Amino acid sequence: MVAKETAVRVPRPPAEVDTNSEWYYPESDGKPMGETERHVLLLARLLQCLRLFFADAPDVYVGGNMLIYYVPGNRRRFVVPDLFAVRGVPKQERRVYLTWVEGKCPDFILELLSHKTERKDKTTKKRFYQNTFRAPEYFLFDPEECELLGYRLGSSGHYRRLTPDARGRLHSEVLGLTFGIDSLGWLRAYRPDGSVLPTLEEATATVKAQAAEIERMKAELERLRGDREEN
Repeated sequence: MVAKETAVRVPRPPAEVDTNSEWYYPESDGKPMGETERHVLLLARLLQCLRLFFADAPDVYVGGNMLIYYVPGNRRRFVVPDLFAVRGVPKQERRVYLTWVEGKCPDFILELLSHKTERKDKTTKKRFYQNTFRAPEYFLFDPEECELLGYRLGSSGHYRRLTPDARGRLHSEVLGLTFGIDSLGWLRAYRPDGSVLPTLEEATATVKAQAAEIERMKAELERLRGDREEN
């Protein structure tokens, strides 16, 4: 890991961005994403779920498809994980993630595999996350093949493949969550009690259902009061 600088946190750029400024690091590599619709939807759902789960944790940051720079002054040295989480950093909006400013690399990384990226994600990126980032956990999921893999950094400094539980799920010690594949082939995150983390749509539907039930109970109470008064 690159040592933390003593400089202050990089400020948010002004409306008119000076791309020649020494502190400016591009937020895009200029390459098209090229994922399938399922990749995009899956990433969005997982990002929502984890951000909702850690909403009350001020020092847990969850990011997705964000450029992570790891060499000060070098705009070409970056990686773009599909999803990552960092403990011990402020929860705030970021254009890019600079390891030397934040003081640490991601603790948890998840890559969504595709035919184009599978080999690199399983070899080059795996070695990079292991040897350079020293990320404690690295998970990979293939949405098309419904294959879930997980690795945890061992005392030897090398990744050790995690063994699935009886339901085929993998536990993340970093997040305190378990990942598994549901009946529709979606990767889901589960709480320690086994309940699934809801997506934003699912959470919204639950709130609406609860509100409707409260209104129904209120109406029933009013009806009972009316019946009692009549009697």
